[in-house]
Amino acid sequence: MDKFILQQLKRIPFQLWVLAIADAFLNISAAMIFTISGPFMKEILRSSSFAIGILEGLVELMSWSLRLISGIVSDYFKNRKGLMILGYITIILSRPILALATNTFTAFVGRSLDRVGKGIQASPRDAFVADISPSGSRGTYFGLRHSLGMVGSIIGSFAVFYLIRITQYNYRLIFWISFIPALLALLFLILTVQEVKKPETRSLKISLNLKELLVLGKEYWFIILISFFFMLCRSSEVFITLRALELGMAIKIVPIIMITYNFSEVIISYPIGKLSDFIGRPLCIAIATIFLSISNFLIGNAKGDGIIFLGVLLWGMQRGIGHSVFLSWIADKALPHLRATAYGAFYLISGLALFLANLSTGIIINHQGYRTLYIGHAVLGILPLISLLLFVRRGRLEKKN
Repeated sequence: MDKFILQQLKRIPFQLWVLAIADAFLNISAAMIFTISGPFMKEILRSSSFAIGILEGLVELMSWSLRLISGIVSDYFKNRKGLMILGYITIILSRPILALATNTFTAFVGRSLDRVGKGIQASPRDAFVADISPSGSRGTYFGLRHSLGMVGSIIGSFAVFYLIRITQYNYRLIFWISFIPALLALLFLILTVQEVKKPETRSLKISLNLKELLVLGKEYWFIILISFFFMLCRSSEVFITLRALELGMAIKIVPIIMITYNFSEVIISYPIGKLSDFIGRPLCIAIATIFLSISNFLIGNAKGDGIIFLGVLLWGMQRGIGHSVFLSWIADKALPHLRATAYGAFYLISGLALFLANLSTGIIINHQGYRTLYIGHAVLGILPLISLLLFVRRGRLEKKN
């Protein structure tokens, strides 16, 4: 078994390993920011749940919208690395602004830059992975990259857990420290990742008319519909930390929430990606949807820390499955010269769903509370399941015909 695993790992391209390492450094910084951003805005800046909901929704929509633009630009200029570098630089610039934030607006600017940078580099990065992935191993490659990258999130969460204690809840200092791994990520990306050479194709016009969108195909757009419904069932993880605080969890324990769901995400991403190469993408997304609904139900009905952590464990698993499988599924259906554009459209529409989810989250919490929010999201899980069934049924009918 060990020899088999070793042989499988030797087949992984060097460029995938180095990209994953750069991703891991960036995720260390991102986890440090994300773990404390909710408590920082709530306790230090005195932001309301409604304001946090709008902020999280807007920055996510901004981030996911830019993924379409960067995807189109990446395909047009046939360049992945340059846009990834630009995204990393933008992320680095956000750290000092967050550290110096004195009100919700300044925090919004810092969070916006962070998510803008994330958005710029996402589509070119995913297209880069698709470019170097064989068609029968895309789930494996995307799952492995995601698992290795998420190791950085676990390290970052542990770092926050430790830093909160030794700095006596000095959130601003932690924001400054998060600058270091982000800078290391940029240096590693510049020095080790090499642009993939692709066969020459005719240049594409940067345009979004209906004709060009239809080139992506009906199956692709059905996948996008499924992802839209899937994302509607999720709100920002910031609200999980705030739910835990509402139930009386000590602030020093909150970083363990990030550690828990990042750990479960790491554990499942590579195996599920590899499994999806054999049993198919739709079944794996159905599993993710079920995990998401159960997680929402548990978090909504939690009475103490134990149930919260069980819900968080399943939350991380659905994230890992969804990320690895959706990205490899899109790589299966997108034309090679439109891969980054395909990822950009996927992120834009998923971002719209997340924006609606986060916007409604802030409103529901203010009027009905966390329980209603998470139970409602659990029930919404029926939508992606129905769309998955329709997709499978459509595929079977086409095969018969």
